[in-house]
Amino acid sequence: MVYSLVPHAFILDRLPTIISLIGLSGVGGATLLISLLADLILLLGMHLWLSYSVFAALYNWQLSNLISLYHLFRSTQYFARESIPFFNTA
Repeated sequence: MVYSLVPHAFILDRLPTIISLIGLSGVGGATLLISLLADLILLLGMHLWLSYSVFAALYNWQLSNLISLYHLFRSTQYFARESIPFFNTA
């Protein structure tokens, strides 16, 4: 019953009805049928796109933090002079 918590479970429960309605809309022409099928595929894959977006943002955040830590701990003379105010001897 874990799958009942998935956001697209509403669509999966009614999938036979949705497919039959899409089939009946074939009267409207092939382009209407293709567009409705494309929308259905998009709705079924929405959770994958959302997961990808969240994990890509987390990866970007972690990478920027690692780069800033690298710059902090490589202890170049320029960075040390700019980050410690009392170190400035000039």
